[in-house]
Formats: sequence, structure tokens, C-alpha cells
Amino acid sequence: MKDLYLNCTKCGEFTVALQMKDDPKTVVRCKDCGKKHSDNSLYFVDPDDDHERDEAGNLLEDPL
Repeated sequence: MKDLYLNCTKCGEFTVALQMKDDPKTVVRCKDCGKKHSDNSLYFVDPDDDHERDEAGNLLEDPL
């Protein structure tokens, strides 16, 4: 089932996104590690699908 998830390059996976009260509306954080990301890092994906990444955790293909 697809839902809105954060592409966290630090964790190297799609995670749940949080928005802190003091953050700008265009900033979300990874629930697991707390790293800040642009809201452009949000995707509708199935987090259980295999998404190929490089060694730095970057996606090799756009998940859209």
C-alpha cells in the first residue's frame, strides 16, 4: 500500500516524516534519525518495495 514517506538519505530508506513546530512548512524531519529534509523528499511509495540505492543512500531511480 502506497503512502507518503520521506526519502531519508542518512537512513538509506523511506521513513515516516515529522514536522516540528518550529520548522518552516517546507522542512520535514526523519522520525528515525531526526535529519532535516526539504518537503521535496516526500514520495508516495510502498516502503516495503525494494528501492535501489548507492553507497551514500541516494536513490538510483526516481520512485514515481
